[in-house]
Parts: sequence; structure tokens; C-alpha cells
Amino acid sequence: MISILFINILKLIAISIGAGASTVLVAQSLVAVKDRKITTDEQNLLGVVMLIIRMAILLLFLTQAWLTAIVYTNVNNNLTSFTAVNTLTWALLGVLFIVFVFIDYGIINRQLGVSVQLSTWYSLVFIWGWPLLIPLSLEAFLLTYIIFTFISIFLIKSAHSLVNSTHFLHRKNKA
Repeated sequence: MISILFINILKLIAISIGAGASTVLVAQSLVAVKDRKITTDEQNLLGVVMLIIRMAILLLFLTQAWLTAIVYTNVNNNLTSFTAVNTLTWALLGVLFIVFVFIDYGIINRQLGVSVQLSTWYSLVFIWGWPLLIPLSLEAFLLTYIIFTFISIFLIKSAHSLVNSTHFLHRKNKA
């Protein structure tokens, strides 16, 4: 029981760091593109924030895998609400990974990718803050996730419009 508590604390730390760093990434990218020039210092800071987000994803993956292994091998209790939250966490973790791969390979632009990953982190905050005694239906979660995603996209697009920028942050050329 102590190990599950410790794992959940680590998981909540990962989720908090991921949500916070994603918020900082959005704010810092708006500051970086406001003058239509991204300085080397701004690019380096954005790179550090992206690294922090990736470390949060890694910590979330490790804690989720560890918790899943413990629960499915050692606990024979009623796991219906845990399984729902566990499944949703794995799905959102997959979304985070896919979004970062898509951003890295240029399949989606950074603005859309950051919007989706921000809403994904906030959805993780939502489902892990949800009391386990109250069942979380898949429909309620999907509705919440869709709302978070559209609000994130709207807010980020609006913020970019307010700073008069349609510029997307691109990676430095590796050449």
C-alpha cells in the first residue's frame, strides 16, 4: 500500500510538472514571437521547457507502468474505477507521445501540437483529481477532453492574434 501511495505521489508530481511546464511553454512562446524575432536565448529557454515536459512524460510513463504492474499482479479487489482512470491515463500518455512525435517530424504545426498537449496535461489533472468513489464515465471524460482541447486551441490562437503573430516556432536547423 505504501508503494502505491509513493507511486501516485510521483505520478502527481509528473502531471503537475507537465501541466505547469506546458503553460510556461505557451506563455514563453507568445513572448518569443511578439517581436517577430526568436533570439537564441528564447530558443534555448523554449528547448529547456520542452525537455522538462519530456522528462515529465517519461516520469509519468514509468510511474504508470509501475502502478499498473503492481495493481494487476497483486491486488484482487474491485478495480472498476481504477481501471477506468488507469486506461484513460494510458490513452492520454499515448496522445502526449504521439503529439511530440508529430511536432518533431512536422506532421502538425507547433501551435496546434502545443494546444493539444496542453489540454492533455489538463485532462490528466482533471482525471487524477477526480474522486475515485464517483465513477467517471468515458462519455463525461471525452466531453471534458474535447472541451479542454477546443478551449486551448481557441485561447492559444486568440493569444497569437493579440500579439499580431501567425508565426509558428520552428526548430533550429541542425546543419
